[in-house]
Amino acid sequence: MVTDETGNPATPFAIDAGHFNPVKAADPGLVYDASYMDYVVYTCSFGVTQYFDVAYNCPNSSSLPEPTDLSYPSIQISGLNGTKNIKRTVANVGKRSSDYMFSAKSPEEFSITATPNFLEFNHVGQKISFNITVTVKMGQIPNKYGPDRYYFGWYAWTNQNHVVRSQVAVSFT
Repeated sequence: MVTDETGNPATPFAIDAGHFNPVKAADPGLVYDASYMDYVVYTCSFGVTQYFDVAYNCPNSSSLPEPTDLSYPSIQISGLNGTKNIKRTVANVGKRSSDYMFSAKSPEEFSITATPNFLEFNHVGQKISFNITVTVKMGQIPNKYGPDRYYFGWYAWTNQNHVVRSQVAVSFT
């Protein structure tokens, strides 16, 4: 069993981002589409306004995107009490013609679905957006856990050559 620095069982927060396979990285199949400016605007919500010794005028706080709006593979949702829809965009960097099927492993307290659940790419560089929907299953909110208790699952896009898997972490309200 992999443990964290305290000796407790490690969660995806502690271990998942550090795993790297150079052979698979050379041919990932899909990549998530987020530009430099997407990251700059994302960091505005944390009060970061200085980049490479250049000041940036962040948008008005009412027009800042939510952190889950960054087209990043992993998803973290804090304080879910119903349903959350999250948009992501991927670009095909594999074969010219590639089809990917959605799958997910949800924690038993939630469901994870995608719309569409099938991505059909016709050329390299083509981008397709999809929505991930995370929903609390009725009657599943446990009273014994506080808002800091996360539940973990994943979703993946799979074809005959690639499995593009992303972690999902969700906590209740």
